[in-house]
Amino acid sequence: MLKFALLVFPFVFFILFTQIYFIVTGNELINMFNPEFRWIAINSITGALRPIMGGVLILLFSLVFSLLLLSKENNGLPNIYLYLVMCVSFLSVFLSATRLWFVIFSFVFIGYVLVSKKKFSSILGIASIFLVVVSTLIYFGVLPLDFLIESSWGRLHRVLGIFKGDIYAIDTARNRLLNQLPLSIGVIKQSPFVGYGFSYITMSHYDNDLGFVNTILIFGIIGFSLLLFLLVRIFTVLIFAIKNEVLYDSDKIPLKVLTIAWISVLIGYFTTWDFFTMSFDKVFFVSILIAFSEFYVNDLSRC
Repeated sequence: MLKFALLVFPFVFFILFTQIYFIVTGNELINMFNPEFRWIAINSITGALRPIMGGVLILLFSLVFSLLLLSKENNGLPNIYLYLVMCVSFLSVFLSATRLWFVIFSFVFIGYVLVSKKKFSSILGIASIFLVVVSTLIYFGVLPLDFLIESSWGRLHRVLGIFKGDIYAIDTARNRLLNQLPLSIGVIKQSPFVGYGFSYITMSHYDNDLGFVNTILIFGIIGFSLLLFLLVRIFTVLIFAIKNEVLYDSDKIPLKVLTIAWISVLIGYFTTWDFFTMSFDKVFFVSILIAFSEFYVNDLSRC
């Protein structure tokens, strides 16, 4: 597991590099090798260029696994490197001004701080590295301060309106609820129990912005219920292991981190992002998360 993480972590820095390249040049790096491979995104609030990160699940995996390593005393890696990986991952999401992922990453960060046995050192370490990275990029003119404040935060801060009860504070949320969702529900009503499978109808009405609705579209209420049973089972196993009185509190922190990671997945799944779909990257990520959960539970049960 550690060797796998060591292979993945460097991609976090490359993802941030491609975003900075886009901000500086106005073109996606991949388009240098394959013209028009990736479309240019515009910030819907400010009209500025929006450097959406590629490989967001790599960023989320790196964040979660860094926290798992930080929760163990002898993790095989220096903590400063793990802090750097986490901060670069979060900065990448912040630059992209992707509100859902900003909420997910913030939830994971805050959740870890709450369950960590070293709250002060964790907050200090993460905040220090983040400030050093951002300050360095701003100082050398790589990352304009105006872009961070006006473009990235200018779009992200709209998410605060949801917590105040204004669900229409976000323009994209309004469109999904009033336009996209009714269309999908209309199709689902014609085959509510078994769905449409991997058919032409599914491919025509699959919506990347509707999360769990897609599961019902493909597998129906029956398939969606089976998925919920699996998720309940995963949380039951994790919570049961956390409540094991034989284990020390420090041994339970990785289990709590994994529980937080699963909750963050559900935040995305029940709002916008479909984690449980036929896309290879999503299947692979969820499989890794299940495997890690099983490994940590079994490893601690032998203690």
